[in-house]
Amino acid sequence: MLISKSSDPEPRRCGHRALSLHYAISLLLFLTVILSSCSKNEFDIKFELNPSADGTYRAIYYASDPKKGWIVENVVNIQQGKAHLTGMVYNPCIVYLCRTSNAAQGLYLYVERGDDFTISGDGSDPAAWHVDGNKLTRQLDEWRAENRDVIVKARSGREADIVPLCRAVESFVTSHPDDPAAAIILMAYYDRGYDPGRFSALMKSLRDDAADRKWIDMMARNDMPADEPAIPAIPKSLVFATVATGCDTITPGHLPTLLYFGKASLQPYRDDIAKLRQLSRSSGDSASRIIANVSFEPDSMTRWHSVNVDSLQASVQAWVPLGLSDSQIKQLGVRRIPYLIVIDRKAKAVYSGTDTDRAIETFRSLLPKQ
Repeated sequence: MLISKSSDPEPRRCGHRALSLHYAISLLLFLTVILSSCSKNEFDIKFELNPSADGTYRAIYYASDPKKGWIVENVVNIQQGKAHLTGMVYNPCIVYLCRTSNAAQGLYLYVERGDDFTISGDGSDPAAWHVDGNKLTRQLDEWRAENRDVIVKARSGREADIVPLCRAVESFVTSHPDDPAAAIILMAYYDRGYDPGRFSALMKSLRDDAADRKWIDMMARNDMPADEPAIPAIPKSLVFATVATGCDTITPGHLPTLLYFGKASLQPYRDDIAKLRQLSRSSGDSASRIIANVSFEPDSMTRWHSVNVDSLQASVQAWVPLGLSDSQIKQLGVRRIPYLIVIDRKAKAVYSGTDTDRAIETFRSLLPKQ
């Protein structure tokens, strides 16, 4: 008995050591899992492009976690066709990659944690590049490659160029209504100003996973409730800051009204202003109609300069430095520029879209016959 008692502590010490070793291993495994999961909250994009693609680009996306969401913008400097971008991501997101000098030139990637992408191709326009990544991104890449020509032409803002792109989008959506790629392509490439009603109908036609609200959230498109009217109701009065008087109030419904929303730095602006200048000169004085050039220039000096250069007489020279984020602009349903709204004598928007020629033609039809 004495011998057995004296030998008893040794096994206990061995058991204690084994138990401590077990806890140490468990703790190490736990820390390894935690650290590895943290390291996966990111995605990587490797650029393997022709040197002609050299330049500065932006990667913009709506990031979110279980508590909040925020817009992320990363800058990519491509040199000799090479670059590497690591972005942080928790929930899946849609990354828009575009030129810093022209945000209209871009492509979309669907991104999840741990994803790796390789981008290859020639030229400086991302629409012409090829993306190798996850399945959904490859679908977007294939559709963009098939429709690259119509995508590029639609950037002109002319209805004749917008229509083919909208038709290409509609064709894909109607044949793939349950495919998430259809939801992304619809929100990314369909011009709502061309046919808002058809856009809403296509959104409602999506089903199963493609109809999930998460795709709208990823595209940061909270401007698309399902019951939105094709053309929003026009407010009873519109109050704009103006260059000449400091403030001006437009009361829709009293006179035929044309509202042009734009920015002097955009490519179509000069041509559009020339057309509005001709319209202003040929449509009588401001007592018989209203033409308003609503500028989104953020800088007051730039706005003053553009007014002097435009020489747009007998018209309201308005200024909205907050641009698309202005509450009144949101109420009017303006979500891109250039954009035009034509309002008749009953305060109804009879045209809302991006085609300047069509807007002017509609506006002329409302004027008194001379």
